[in-house]
Amino acid sequence: MANFKKHPTGWEFRLKYRDPITQKIKEKSPRGFETKKEAQIAAVAFESKLAEGFEQSDLPLLSFLNEWLQEY
Repeated sequence: MANFKKHPTGWEFRLKYRDPITQKIKEKSPRGFETKKEAQIAAVAFESKLAEGFEQSDLPLLSFLNEWLQEY
């Protein structure tokens, strides 16, 4: 569930989630949405990507492959 906040530069949504690769708790908080509705739409889109299992971390390919090889 996302939280929304108004800033002088626009709206922000803040969402905490568990990274599907590293299993660490992370937080995403993009800003600059013109309206609260735009921020809500972006938050729902991000949550749906998480539900589909998209990778959310900025993990270099070499690190990802090493983790994958260790696990599988």
